[in-house]
Amino acid sequence: MNESRTWESLSKVDRFVRIHFLFFTCLWPLLGAISVKPDLSIGELSALMVAALAYHLYAFVLNDVIDLPIDRTQPLRQQDPLVSGAITPAQALLLACVQPVVAVMPTLWLGGDVRAYAALVVAFVAMAVYNVWGKRCPVPPFTDFMQGVGWGSLGIYAAFALGFEPNAVTWLVFAYAVAYTLFMNGIHGGLRDLANDFARGARTTAIFLGARPAPDHRDPHVPAGVIVFASAALIAQIAIAVTLIVRNDFGYGPAVYTVTAAAAAALGAASLALMPIVMKPYAGAWDLAFRLQIYLVLMILPILFIGAANTAALALASLLKALSLAPLEWTIRIPQWLAGKTGLAGQTGLAAKTGLAGKTGLAGKTEFDQGPS
Repeated sequence: MNESRTWESLSKVDRFVRIHFLFFTCLWPLLGAISVKPDLSIGELSALMVAALAYHLYAFVLNDVIDLPIDRTQPLRQQDPLVSGAITPAQALLLACVQPVVAVMPTLWLGGDVRAYAALVVAFVAMAVYNVWGKRCPVPPFTDFMQGVGWGSLGIYAAFALGFEPNAVTWLVFAYAVAYTLFMNGIHGGLRDLANDFARGARTTAIFLGARPAPDHRDPHVPAGVIVFASAALIAQIAIAVTLIVRNDFGYGPAVYTVTAAAAAALGAASLALMPIVMKPYAGAWDLAFRLQIYLVLMILPILFIGAANTAALALASLLKALSLAPLEWTIRIPQWLAGKTGLAGQTGLAAKTGLAGKTGLAGKTEFDQGPS
């Protein structure tokens, strides 16, 4: 009973502030910081994470307020605090609007110059552009691009806030954030919400490229344009990773170089192998492949930074990963499963309570989900 109550409480908080996305949000300033100063202090890391948390709340809460009319028609969002009425739009909007001010405080503490504040402005404005016009823009790839600029600018901000000029690695982090967002939000998010978005007249990249839901909500039409766009975005991310490996800016020795390059290559190859399944929504193992692919692609970049990060940065990344996993039902169920108390596919296990069953629970609300959509 206590476990159930804990899970329900954590789930409600997660549905509002997206705890499971903390790792995603904090990844960009963390990698941006490592790109210019691998030996980060705990104080510097803490300040950067305060700014990242402010941006995180701003991005997700503002998106939910603006998309509330559409979310109210989405069956998977009925337990969200805004949709259920547990939190009013005015309360959520106030929380979102104070976050730019909050982000200024750690920037002051770090001694960031005007360029750091300019990068923050770009990040917040770019996300506002996406949140306001993301499903209304005649050319939705543009607003997906702007969302990517928002996330990527956090890496540029981190470099400036620490008193450094962004270098080639910093800009590659920025480029990866943009490409990942085009891939994640433009295609994965668009295909996941295709039926509801199309019915509500929303403009998404997938719909813009010709994707259409089927009358029975199964096997939607995914034209060549969607496949080409998704493939190009994925290949761009792999190309960025290859560039980082070839450049070896961190000066890795043979052992570290080989291990990180091999790990990144394996993740990239697995991501490419999943593409044919992902491009066939709702068929077979699509839901699992969908979530697994965006998770694998996200992990390619940080893998290449592990050898350069100090103990404090690695500990922070591990903590963020643990927090991201905490709201997931299977995180709670795995120990019970190992003890033989319950099965992952049972009525009280994973299939019944998460999106992997494709029917109820947290489908679209796990760590394998995308950002604002």
